[in-house]
Amino acid sequence: MNRPSTPDPQPHVQGDPLLIDTRITLFGNRLILKQLGLAFGLPVLLLATLLIALDWPPDPEALRGIGTALLIVVGVLVGLLLIGVGLVYGGRYEYHYRLDTKGIEGQTSGRTKRTNRVVNTLLMLSGRPGPMGAGMLAAGRQREGVTWEDVDQVVPHAKDHWIDLRENGHRQMAVFCPKERFDEMLSYAQRAVARAHSDESE
Repeated sequence: MNRPSTPDPQPHVQGDPLLIDTRITLFGNRLILKQLGLAFGLPVLLLATLLIALDWPPDPEALRGIGTALLIVVGVLVGLLLIGVGLVYGGRYEYHYRLDTKGIEGQTSGRTKRTNRVVNTLLMLSGRPGPMGAGMLAAGRQREGVTWEDVDQVVPHAKDHWIDLRENGHRQMAVFCPKERFDEMLSYAQRAVARAHSDESE
């Protein structure tokens, strides 16, 4: 027996805001993996460059020693990443989005918000400049947003269920969507950006 198809939701740019809660799988998204790779790969590359420069010109034995040291560093970093993401965050990041006629705003929510508050507080209370600075920076990044007027390109990534909001080729915000609401969020963003720039031209 054929069941009647349910029409796709058609959000309106004008009207009630669109509220979306999502859980981002930290190891299941290529953009996040790429960002993690850059965050961990660049320090390792800089360390390798420094070690080679200090022992220039390097001989094969020195290169083997540098390689061993780098493998140890990478292992420690990966271990810390797995502990932080797996044990502390459970491999997921909870986020809440609000889309309205002016723009989009995202902020941590649920368990992630509570965990971040505890971690950031501990970092700032550590009494050490490095962790204190990291805690202050992390606390300031619990909320992000952009107005539709500052977006001129809405790039969908349907396979990984995220939307790239860009202006002049530069990313303004990456929006991670629940799979079942990806089309709804994409449609809302496209209509909102089109209307914002239409109003500007009038």
